[in-house]
Amino acid sequence: MTKSQVNLIKLICIAFIMAVTSSCMNDDNNGTYYSTIGSLEKADGINYLIATDSGRKLLISNSTEVAAEAKAGDRLYVEFTFDSEEPQGYDGKIDIFYLYKILVKDPVHLTAENSNEIGDDYISVSEIWATDKYLNFRFQYFSGGDKTHYINLVTVDEPKKTEDGYLYVEFRHNANNDVEQYPYNGIVSFNTDKLLSENPSLKGLIIRTKTYSAGEYFYKLNFEDKADNNTTKMKLGTSMNAGDLK
Repeated sequence: MTKSQVNLIKLICIAFIMAVTSSCMNDDNNGTYYSTIGSLEKADGINYLIATDSGRKLLISNSTEVAAEAKAGDRLYVEFTFDSEEPQGYDGKIDIFYLYKILVKDPVHLTAENSNEIGDDYISVSEIWATDKYLNFRFQYFSGGDKTHYINLVTVDEPKKTEDGYLYVEFRHNANNDVEQYPYNGIVSFNTDKLLSENPSLKGLIIRTKTYSAGEYFYKLNFEDKADNNTTKMKLGTSMNAGDLK
């Protein structure tokens, strides 16, 4: 792994780290817009809240609209404004104007039996970050829009790179022979409970993927680079539009 590759992943994991209210999309006469990632939870009989990765609880003012698109337990990326009201027992009240349901999966082990389904097609990775529960990727692929794409994190029997204290994994994409026509952006989260329980002294991950720009590429993620609040800024400006995804 080159020094530039190591520096790139450090930039991804460190330079964008911040709290829930820190991702500012616009600041003009219409107000300031923010984004965060978290789980949708019931606040009471009719209202919902976002329990963010940073541990905050944000009451949703337009709960009815949100509930029409998502259900309790869904992991969401949301863009919102803050309400002037400060409800007791919460860290703020928000009005969500955009939400994206994040695909959550468990890592799988790559075998001869599942290798065709897992695939190894090109995919762009713009951000990688870890929280207490998840390894997260923000990605882009190209699609004609009518085929289901598969996204997976896999462990392998024969790592292409090794380093003491680091687990080798691969971020895989199967385009299912779709045409590369339009860009689709998305976020996926992988549960890390099993990986961490099986490797309690793990320092981080070496992540291999196959990118459009550089072909086979390796990232190094250091768990010690996580912020104390366990959240990372998500850049706005390109809405997530990944279609059928598994």
